[in-house]
Amino acid sequence: MRKAAASLGVLAVGLVLIAASSSDVKPTTQDPGPLSRFPIDSPLPELPKSLYTDGIASFSKNFKLPDPAGLDHSANPVRTWGIKTRDHSLYIGSAKHLWIRAPKEKVVEVLSDFDSYSKFFDEVKKVEVKNKEGNKWTVFWERYSPAFFIPNPKYEMVYLIENSAAKVMYRYQFKKGNSLKASDGLISVETFGDGTLVSGIDFYDASWGLAGAIASGKIWRKSLEGGYKGDLSLKFHIENPQWDRGRIKDEIERMLERYPIDTIQYLDVPQWK
Repeated sequence: MRKAAASLGVLAVGLVLIAASSSDVKPTTQDPGPLSRFPIDSPLPELPKSLYTDGIASFSKNFKLPDPAGLDHSANPVRTWGIKTRDHSLYIGSAKHLWIRAPKEKVVEVLSDFDSYSKFFDEVKKVEVKNKEGNKWTVFWERYSPAFFIPNPKYEMVYLIENSAAKVMYRYQFKKGNSLKASDGLISVETFGDGTLVSGIDFYDASWGLAGAIASGKIWRKSLEGGYKGDLSLKFHIENPQWDRGRIKDEIERMLERYPIDTIQYLDVPQWK
């Protein structure tokens, strides 16, 4: 099972919230700041905790990744790293910077429109905001299966959204799912140069089945490649709104030919405090 980030989703880059019921609630691009009732580092005791839940919550108040200098002038607008977990070889961790030539407000608008993700994220079948409680949202995801004999991955995530003058932060935590076992992450959106920098950190654990025993290296590469493709999907959709999903997919494949995920650079687990 592969979870692409555009991390969100990141991308994850990756944005969700809590406690289900009302399936008729729709996402909104309205600034969630005035509705905030849950600080970005709020504990969510009703959700299952992972190895990284507490660390991600504390890191959200001092979120910092390697210097993104020069990214806004680079031919490759994404920088991606892996983060290994000791004694858990397939607990997939990643960090990334993504540069988008668009105002921060436009990027936040697109990230907040969950219902539209399936229009430009190729691996996403359906995304639906199930519930909103101020700045805490529960979001349902369904992704296409990578093989006909494997059910589509389905899961719910809870997102906390915090808006300040400097940046918009999204923290997310896994609620439940059929193959994903844990997921925690952060996404930061801020002005950078004449565009927007989207930064993210994500950790997830999944049921890999037999593949986990025989193809660890391939799982890491495909996971980071999935995140790279998701980041480019977001970038191309925002910068070129006239492109359909087929054109976006073609451009992503061209980028992967130029910048394949052959060698993974790894970061140490951040110091949370």
